[in-house]
Amino acid sequence: MTYRAPLLDQSGQLGDHYKVMTYSQLAKFAQWSIETSKPVLELMQGWIIELDESESFHQGTDVVFLTGELPSGLYGGMDHEGRTHT
Repeated sequence: MTYRAPLLDQSGQLGDHYKVMTYSQLAKFAQWSIETSKPVLELMQGWIIELDESESFHQGTDVVFLTGELPSGLYGGMDHEGRTHT
């Protein structure tokens, strides 16, 4: 089973969902913010957080994958290590 939810709440602020993000994922948004001179919350707009319970069980920890628009404008994803894929 996969759990999905918007990364930001309806007001555009961080809700509780960011708490399951890894430091690598948070660092990637910080890196993009520095590179693009855009606020982190603006870069997080529209992103979806997905928790794969099956994979998490096998890994022994929460495995969180993010999907949304990359700074390049392409739609892609980010794995738990902060690596992006289109």
